[in-house]
Amino acid sequence: MGFTRENSKLAQEIQVDSSGRVQINGASGTYTANIFHATDAFLGLVAGSGSPAIFGQDSNGDGYVYNIKNATLRFGTNNAERARFDASGNLLINSTTRASVERVHVSHDGASQEGIILVNTNASAGTHTSIGFRRTSGNTVGTITTTLSATAYVTSSDYRLKDNIQPMTGALQKVAALKPCTYTWKADGNSGQGFIAHELQSVVPDCVIGEKDAVDSNGNPVHQGIDTSFLVATLTAAIQEQQAMIDELKARVAALEA
Repeated sequence: MGFTRENSKLAQEIQVDSSGRVQINGASGTYTANIFHATDAFLGLVAGSGSPAIFGQDSNGDGYVYNIKNATLRFGTNNAERARFDASGNLLINSTTRASVERVHVSHDGASQEGIILVNTNASAGTHTSIGFRRTSGNTVGTITTTLSATAYVTSSDYRLKDNIQPMTGALQKVAALKPCTYTWKADGNSGQGFIAHELQSVVPDCVIGEKDAVDSNGNPVHQGIDTSFLVATLTAAIQEQQAMIDELKARVAALEA
């Protein structure tokens, strides 16, 4: 059945079939409303003035949702926004703004919610990768792996990735220069122990990310961080150096006693 209007072109473009389905632009689909396009099947919706949002299926069978304007694409339930892609393609969940320069932002109440859960559906024993970290070269540079009972944070360390491998020396001197300390956190007053980032950086630079007193383009602090796992090699080498000194002293004492 065609629309009985004076505009014959409109009557040709919009049809209602015998099952009550609306067929637009020569479509013959099985949905309640079907639109045919020369290259893609799509539906465009305009709210007020401006460019439409487009959603549908392309010639490969891939579905899509677009906001044609350079603006946010929002998703919601119960008449409230729950997530959005901003104009730059950043995904924000339970938030309308990013905290910094992150591509994915999840806001949650840590006292009652978990921000992200990764469930490994493989119930077999062994070590499985939950998250992998890669650079544009395609090489994996780190992983977070799990067993049936534990989690490991893994960084690349294969000998085939390294050149100029030499025994570490002077580790005991480095350990003597470290300045472990206690402190309280400004945010909540809780006590802590560890190192001050820039002090540790002067002794073992590999342990520290960032620069002392750095700020962003708006003058906000860009705080340094540390990874004390990189201290393990230094501490191990220091113990070995110290043990060598102990063994030498023991040998001298034994010789004197003899």
